[in-house]
Amino acid sequence: MTTPLHKIIRSLPRNAKPAEEIRQHKELADTFRFYHNNINKCISYYVKLADSDKLRFLKRVHHFKNSKTFHFTGMEPKQEIPVLVSAAAIQLTFGLRSYLLSFFKNIYILPDEYQAKEFNQLVVGHVSVERIFHFLKIFSKGF
Repeated sequence: MTTPLHKIIRSLPRNAKPAEEIRQHKELADTFRFYHNNINKCISYYVKLADSDKLRFLKRVHHFKNSKTFHFTGMEPKQEIPVLVSAAAIQLTFGLRSYLLSFFKNIYILPDEYQAKEFNQLVVGHVSVERIFHFLKIFSKGF
């Protein structure tokens, strides 16, 4: 079942001045459309949500993504990757009030397994005090 994206877009806030409101609303609608299209392809949890929960999920993805700095190590940046990593984090925290994981400021995206300093072996991702290291092939569809 596909979410009627127009319902999501229609529910976005509209409290700015008229000309500015139209521009901001269009930018936010385009952003949410981009999020929806990418998340809908890769995360089955999102697909199964009710429309109202999908909107809540997209808003949380937006806040989470904008609260982090994404670093691409050994690869070219792609717009979809921070969205999908943020969506994975939101899926894990969706039932919680506090979902931003504010103690993690940086998320590092790597194209392949790597040697972590903390471990004496190859790893496909790990978490340190203030960073998340994410192995890209977890989202291997189309990347």
